[in-house]
Amino acid sequence: LGILAPLWRCKSGTNDRPFGIDPNFFRSSTLYDGSVPPSFFYQSEDEWSGNNPLGFFPLKKSLPSLANSSEGNKFNTYLDSRMSKQAAARAIEFMKEGFFLDNLTDTVSATMITYNGKGDVLARIEVQFTFNKGGSVSLTTTLS
Repeated sequence: LGILAPLWRCKSGTNDRPFGIDPNFFRSSTLYDGSVPPSFFYQSEDEWSGNNPLGFFPLKKSLPSLANSSEGNKFNTYLDSRMSKQAAARAIEFMKEGFFLDNLTDTVSATMITYNGKGDVLARIEVQFTFNKGGSVSLTTTLS
């Protein structure tokens, strides 16, 4: 089976405001470079929190193929199977150091699309983790 496009999705209720930080511009981050100013990438005031550029922005409902309008906005990040090991590790570190999961996160979904060329089968697998009030985590899986 070949993995085509894994997707991590964090849904924080119906909150549609950007959150977290972009650790590439946070001096204490392992991803900090300092060679390019954040203003090169972030021009709008809505993209900043104090002196730090925000890290995660909602996927707007105007993309119906990716965001189901009944579920509110989602905050997506993608890991492609063609990424090098170093690039994937950097993307995961960005999520960690940028505070992708926060105290408003109630659900995290991981979706993968796989294709088996021998069997000519295309499959979509989704695993959903729901953080319950008592501290437990519920797991739901869907295969289509």
